[in-house]
Amino acid sequence: MLQKHLGSDVCQNILFILANLGCDTTSKLYGYGKGVGLKLFEKCESFRSVASVFNMSPDMVSKESVIQYGTQASVCLYKGTLGQSVNSVSMSSFVKKVAKTSMYIDPKQLPPTSDAAQLTRFPTDT
Repeated sequence: MLQKHLGSDVCQNILFILANLGCDTTSKLYGYGKGVGLKLFEKCESFRSVASVFNMSPDMVSKESVIQYGTQASVCLYKGTLGQSVNSVSMSSFVKKVAKTSMYIDPKQLPPTSDAAQLTRFPTDT
């Protein structure tokens, strides 16, 4: 029933969506919930193409690819363009927020930097 409602493509990529937007075992990006991820997956071809890497067998994909595609998922989420860096998306988001308000801008409202995005993918890489 749920697969019929969501569609098989969403069901095949649900772990990718939840891992990027927060679930019981991953932290949530500020202001984004699971519903945002489902809508983005349905509407954004770039986000769907990034998800394909996460469906590959672990022995077929490198750590660098996971980092690269994972950060591109963050770029898609924050309305950047495919190929744009997470840092440039974060900076442009900051500039837009500064231009709109004279109040304090809470850093948690900004997209993660590339270092922060990498740590969310491999938090215990020592």
